[in-house]
Amino acid sequence: MVIDGTKCVSCRMCATFCPTGAIAKFDDADGTLGVTHTPGDCVKCGSCRDVCPADAITLLDAVPASWLTGGNRHRYVMTPRPVSLTDNPHQILDTFRLDFNGDIFER
Repeated sequence: MVIDGTKCVSCRMCATFCPTGAIAKFDDADGTLGVTHTPGDCVKCGSCRDVCPADAITLLDAVPASWLTGGNRHRYVMTPRPVSLTDNPHQILDTFRLDFNGDIFER
């Protein structure tokens, strides 16, 4: 799995939906945030790619064996997204609708 930093919108949904925990969020004390990817834990299910609203994730066909056996972890630093705090009770729902092209429905 590789994240294209020029397309990424820093939502970190890839880590939220990773079923194996191969992608994990991090928030450092200095304000740095992003995700780490552990190739040895990745099963290439494609959940991260499918949930990415920016189409910024590519699954690699070939992975070096050293990444799998060496316990490698790739760190992707992300830019915090600006958040507009308004008096809108549906702000979270509206934000998801914008990010996912309207494919979010309220129950």
